[in-house]
Amino acid sequence: MQDILGGRTTTYLAPISAAISLIKGGKLRALAVSTAKRNGQLPNVPTIAESGLPGFDFVLWFGLWGPAGVPADIVAKINSDVRRAVADPGVRDKLVSLGNDTMSMTQSEFAKFVRRDLADTTDILKAAGVTPQ
Repeated sequence: MQDILGGRTTTYLAPISAAISLIKGGKLRALAVSTAKRNGQLPNVPTIAESGLPGFDFVLWFGLWGPAGVPADIVAKINSDVRRAVADPGVRDKLVSLGNDTMSMTQSEFAKFVRRDLADTTDILKAAGVTPQ
């Protein structure tokens, strides 16, 4: 971000939450968002798909992880508590104001989501000729 602001680089794929205040303050110009739909906080910024790369959809997401072997009841409690926090109107509104969409998932839904995302990313890397190191 500092390199963009300092003129040392011309583009950066930044999380909206990291750039939104600079965009709204006129210090950065958002060229496109990487998600399939436009962001509610930046409704005039097109998607990358709208800008010429049909089908482009890349979502930055966050999840909670723990070591293997955490007892199922502990995992369920953490999942329940986090989902309740994300559903709280104050928390949800703050996340949305920062340009984030919330996704509340059960443990099995999250596991499926992660597996699908890993498979999609693997396919993209293979198509681009990127080899594991």
